[in-house]
Amino acid sequence: MPEDTGKQEIVTGRCHCQAVTYNFTFTRPLIALYTHETFIRLQTGFPINLYIPMSPDCNFQFPHDSQNLQSFKSGDKTAFFCKTCGTTLSFTRSGQLPCILAPTIEVLPGRQLSDYIHPRGHTYLSEARRKMGGFTDIIKDGLPHYTGDVGNDLASESLTMAESSVVDEPPVTSENYQGGPDVLDGYCCCRALRFSIARPPEDYDSDPILQRWVKPSRKFAASFCFCTSCRTVSGAPLFGWCFIPTKQLRIYPTSIPSLAVYKSSDKCTRRFCASCGATAFFALDSLNNEMWDTAIGLLPLGKLESGGWCVWKCDGGDQFVDSYIHGWKDGILSYERDGEGYFKDLVEQVRSGRATLGL
Repeated sequence: MPEDTGKQEIVTGRCHCQAVTYNFTFTRPLIALYTHETFIRLQTGFPINLYIPMSPDCNFQFPHDSQNLQSFKSGDKTAFFCKTCGTTLSFTRSGQLPCILAPTIEVLPGRQLSDYIHPRGHTYLSEARRKMGGFTDIIKDGLPHYTGDVGNDLASESLTMAESSVVDEPPVTSENYQGGPDVLDGYCCCRALRFSIARPPEDYDSDPILQRWVKPSRKFAASFCFCTSCRTVSGAPLFGWCFIPTKQLRIYPTSIPSLAVYKSSDKCTRRFCASCGATAFFALDSLNNEMWDTAIGLLPLGKLESGGWCVWKCDGGDQFVDSYIHGWKDGILSYERDGEGYFKDLVEQVRSGRATLGL
């Protein structure tokens, strides 16, 4: 466990564009929890997220001048995000204090995220929406898994440990929203953003654009990324992308007004849902929109895990995509060095989980 310094410190957190900030105080590393909850997955765009439940003595507060701070409410849960860059910073449940997404904390030079937090377990495994294994175990940390929320009592004997099970994805009702064996349907937390991905045609190699991006057996490349930009723009501890030629991507017309655009650098453009803040797409401007990185957390995870849609490692080919994904040819996680400078333990745990799962 991280060392207790006994000294009170002020922690600052912020969104990617730095228009929204928050702060709180702490004297020792705080309890943190990984969550597999659907609500948070569809906010950040990644299946597993890491949050810190605030306590009264943390004195957590958003500054009063945070005009960019937006909220999205669903049932008893409310998420708070920046309307400019889409970063989800925190969420609340009725009757509970705020929970901060740990990756939005500003980690001071020379420190790691583990100097601020102490992860204690994985929660909401009942909402993982697929068999235990797969993305559920991509973080191989040995921490206990719980089916639901653990509240404030992690030592309670009444907590239910997760068991192997399958939970079906909830139906999405829409006259024009149809799935099928050769279609991946995607949507955000509020369902204002809906899109679909079609499997490449059999003759994909006759199309110069598809030939660059589609992998053998008509699959898409996919990877996990630790780059600072992906983490801070989403609020997730790492990120996962599928690399989809836009010829195979359909955004439903009614969703176009909800798709917000954010220039996260002078070379790339990101897109998120303006209504709920869900991280959705990344595009390198030099590609002229021929391919968009698509957030895996907005897609049906069971299909991605089955191996029928994605290739997670370099297959030894010489296709264009092999030089696009950082780390792909070397067999490492994208931007591992960024992650090691921020949360080395997590990088090592994901390396181990990825090797075990074959992703």
